[in-house]
Amino acid sequence: AEDNYIEMRDLVADADYRLRKRVEAELARRHPGHFVSRYELVSFTRHPYALAQARGVWQGALLARLCAGKTELSQIDWTAAAQAIQQDLASLPALA
Repeated sequence: AEDNYIEMRDLVADADYRLRKRVEAELARRHPGHFVSRYELVSFTRHPYALAQARGVWQGALLARLCAGKTELSQIDWTAAAQAIQQDLASLPALA
């Protein structure tokens, strides 16, 4: 809840944050069941919070890499994103 409060208070007007949220939504659309936002895991599933936290850390790092130096959704390397998701899935807590 505190993370969400800080996000809403400090970040929603930030262009980089908005791009990350659009990329997050697109990754969830392209990779259902593999890329699920931390918010969705916490709010709409019965997964343990520790799993949501671990996935959130990984997803945050992936989003940071994909969005670095970008300003538009069209600049995102979706192939690299898919490869990263497939490579990292083995080391992530499973979403059952």
